[in-house]
Amino acid sequence: MRTKIATSILLLSVFFIFVGCTNEQTDDKGIFKIGLLPDDASIPIVLADELGYFENEGLQVDIQLFRSAVDRDAAIQAKELHCVSTDVLSLGLFHESGFAVYGVARTQGTYSILINSNTHINDMEDLTGRSIGISFNTLMEYLLDTALIYNEINPDQVDKISIPSIPARLEMLNNGQIDGATLPEPLASGAAANGSRLLISNGEFDTYPGILMVTGEYIDNNTLALQAFFRAYNKAVDYINHTPQDNYFSSINEKLAFPEGAEDYYQVKDYPKIDLPEKKEIEKGMQWLFDKELISEEYSYEELVVDVME
Repeated sequence: MRTKIATSILLLSVFFIFVGCTNEQTDDKGIFKIGLLPDDASIPIVLADELGYFENEGLQVDIQLFRSAVDRDAAIQAKELHCVSTDVLSLGLFHESGFAVYGVARTQGTYSILINSNTHINDMEDLTGRSIGISFNTLMEYLLDTALIYNEINPDQVDKISIPSIPARLEMLNNGQIDGATLPEPLASGAAANGSRLLISNGEFDTYPGILMVTGEYIDNNTLALQAFFRAYNKAVDYINHTPQDNYFSSINEKLAFPEGAEDYYQVKDYPKIDLPEKKEIEKGMQWLFDKELISEEYSYEELVVDVME
């Protein structure tokens, strides 16, 4: 089992420096390859790249944008990526499959349950018997279940409708074909701007499942590069938290291809500095996966998380 803090890797890196060897930051000519989805968890990473913070840290970062979590996960399995911005459920499922990946940091993503304004739903209790668009066995279903349980509602009392395509889910919500839907930001704000009503967001039921997941092979050889990545990320967070979004949103939008008009309805929120994934988030996610028989055991925090912080 991997030690939680890769002390031996750090010592080995220092040794190579002192003996005059070249200590490459990654296993691919110094390029750190990360896969992102077009959501708000990706904003600090894209901004760190746009502002040159990665370059200032001596780190080359190749940001690859994916429209589908399935395509993103296939890319890291094919070793085309070193890291992905994902969630605790994906981490558990990869571990179940035997693929060596680990959570190294938490991310700050916002996810909301929205309802069509014509449904006369006023609170969570009114969701009983209503149709809610999700994708089964994914973060979207997990967030819906967690919100329902937080409000003491049995998830089985809600009519879950499988709509894996997020754009299709959004369109069906706007057209009144489903009563509600679980959506990430900034699509959630876009739905609200087009007449849907926000019912609850993950912060209201204290659930933050987003993480950065890195391959074990990369961690073993590139602790210093990850620490450089974290420093650049934190500089971007400082910039976001102290700068009007009009100063940078157009460049973010160009890279992440947010929906048209996002700059008019989406408000970037403050971000926390980089930190380890929270133990409670890992444990909640593993329990949900285990209860749904998607994993064979509830993997521990120590099995899933590696501490490479400075």
